[in-house]
Amino acid sequence: LQQKLAEASASRRSAEGLAKELEANLSKAEQVSREQKASCATAEQRVESLQAALSQEQEKQLEWQRARDNLDSSRRDLEERLQKSEGEARKLQAQDQEASIRITQSDAEVAGKQRQIVQLQQELAASSAKCASEERLKIDFEIKLSKAEQLMRERETSLAAEEDGRVKSL
Repeated sequence: LQQKLAEASASRRSAEGLAKELEANLSKAEQVSREQKASCATAEQRVESLQAALSQEQEKQLEWQRARDNLDSSRRDLEERLQKSEGEARKLQAQDQEASIRITQSDAEVAGKQRQIVQLQQELAASSAKCASEERLKIDFEIKLSKAEQLMRERETSLAAEEDGRVKSL
C-alpha cells in the first residue's frame, strides 16, 4: 500500500507537474492566442486600411482616366481645328499667290500704260510744237494775206484814181 501510495503520490506529483506544465503551456497558448488575435485585429485593420487606400487609388485612377479621356477629346478637337486652320492657311496662301500674280500682271499693265502715256505725251508735245509752228505759219500767212489785201486795196484805189484821172482827162 505504501508503495501504491508512493506511486500514487509520485503520480500525483507528476500529474501536478504536468498540470502546472499544462497550465503554463495553456497560459503561453492563451498569450500567443491573444497576440495572434491582436495581430489578426491589426492585420484586419491593415487590410481595411489597404482596402480603403485601394478604393481611393481606384477613385483616383477613375479621375485620371476621366481627365485623360477629356484630354484626348480636347487633343482630337484641337487636331481637327489645326487641320482646318492648316487647310484655310493653304487656301489663303493660294489666294495670296493668285493675288501676287494678278498684282504682277497689273503692274506690268500699268507699266505698259505708263509707257503709252509717256509716248502719247511725247507725241502730244511734238504735235503741240507742230501745231504751234503751224499756228505761227498761219499767223504769218494771215499777216501776209492781210498785207497783200491791203496792197490790193491800195492798188485798186490807186488804179481807180488813175482810171478816174484818165476818164477825166478824156
